[in-house]
Amino acid sequence: MSPQWLKHRFTHTCTVERDVGTAQSASGEPQASWSDIGTMSGRFVEEREKIASPSTGFVMVKTHRWLCDAGITSEGTAIAVDDRIETILDPDGNSIDVGPFGIEEILQRRGIKGDAHHLSLKLERVEVA
Repeated sequence: MSPQWLKHRFTHTCTVERDVGTAQSASGEPQASWSDIGTMSGRFVEEREKIASPSTGFVMVKTHRWLCDAGITSEGTAIAVDDRIETILDPDGNSIDVGPFGIEEILQRRGIKGDAHHLSLKLERVEVA
C-alpha cells in the first residue's frame, strides 16, 4: 500500500480500455474493438529528456507515465499490458490529455523495506486511424 503522502498526489483520473476483439474490417479481418473497463485514480507524469544524437545533435524525448496504487479499475479489474489509457482528467474534471496511450510496461515500485509501494506504467501514445 502506498504511503499517504503519495496517495494524496493521485489526483488524476483516467479511463482504461481493453480490446474485446469483436470488430471486423470491411474486408472481414478481425480488428481491435476497445471497451471501457473502468476508471482509475493516479498521477499522469510527462518527462522530457535531452539525448545526444551524433547525426542531429540533441534530441528531446518525451516519456509518459501513469503512477497508481494497485492497478485496479473502479470496476475491480486489474490493469494489464494489453490495455490502454484513454482520457486523463485533472481533479476538476478537465482533460489533461486525450490518449489513447498503450501500456508498454508495468513496473512495481518497492519501498525501502521491500514492500510494494505503487505501480508505474510506461505509456506510449497510440496513433488512431
